[in-house]
Amino acid sequence: QYVSNTLDQGIFYKKNVAIQFEGYTNADCAGNTMDRISTSAFVFSLGSRAISWGSKKQLILAQSSMETKYRSETIAGCEAIWLKRLLKVLKESVDKPIPIYCENLDTIQLTRSPLFHAWTKHIGVHYHYIGGWIVEGDIDLRHLNTDVQTVDIFTEALGVDKLR
Repeated sequence: QYVSNTLDQGIFYKKNVAIQFEGYTNADCAGNTMDRISTSAFVFSLGSRAISWGSKKQLILAQSSMETKYRSETIAGCEAIWLKRLLKVLKESVDKPIPIYCENLDTIQLTRSPLFHAWTKHIGVHYHYIGGWIVEGDIDLRHLNTDVQTVDIFTEALGVDKLR
């Protein structure tokens, strides 16, 4: 019923027009003051509507802020691939890489270059999936300035101006 309600509300574009959607991801580095474990967050939108979002405490303590952001981007990548497959089941196709916006340029570079993977073995093999999705053309990781990061509402306390 949720899917039919979503379709009835006109979230999907007119037939014969390729559906494009985008995601945003971020993480608070060691934001939990008790155990210093970070929280990842993402939001995906289709047009002007949020269709999927989440905020989850990471499983282990990261050794750097770059590692924290990289883990968050991989979690968002998993969600993007799941949404792409869901759209395919609904007979809608996503023909272009799904843009996912993040604020850390180092992690974008890491995902695009397997050379850096040797330096990050401690992160865990399962987090290197995002690099494969980029090579396959499923995801396009893009930089976004921290001042306009919409997903911050899930990872940190916002000031009045940013909340507006």
